[in-house]
Amino acid sequence: MQTLMPLTSKKVDEVVRSVLDVTFQLDATELRRSADLEPQPLMVRANIALNGDWKGQVVVYVSPELAKEMAAAMMHSDVAAMGKAESFDAVGEIANMIAGNLRPLLPGARLVSTPKVTDEGLAPVLMQHPVELSYRLDGMRFYVAVEGASISSTPN
Repeated sequence: MQTLMPLTSKKVDEVVRSVLDVTFQLDATELRRSADLEPQPLMVRANIALNGDWKGQVVVYVSPELAKEMAAAMMHSDVAAMGKAESFDAVGEIANMIAGNLRPLLPGARLVSTPKVTDEGLAPVLMQHPVELSYRLDGMRFYVAVEGASISSTPN
């Protein structure tokens, strides 16, 4: 049986920063992860399942305003022209890029699902996932959580 390497917060952070930098030329300044973050408004959420010998999921939460900004940047269009469908497409694609870049770090995670995107439910203030990162991009919030087998949240 193959030994699975632990996925650390640092590795996830490197992937997230790379995806945001390459896609949007954004510098993601990490927020502190603590219970004193104020409650967030409704957020767009994308879930991607990873399956194989390693099973888990990548979850991305994005504020609706940031989802529209991302959609406009990806589609080379005006933010005002972006609706719910475009916002969902953009957040799903960002989640897909993050999950796709994490997959090689997880031996045995062979299959990546298509994103399931919704805006139902409040984003948690402090997610209960083994690896969780929060960022502020242009004053708007962006969260990434990864959970599954053989994950360690110990920074390396």
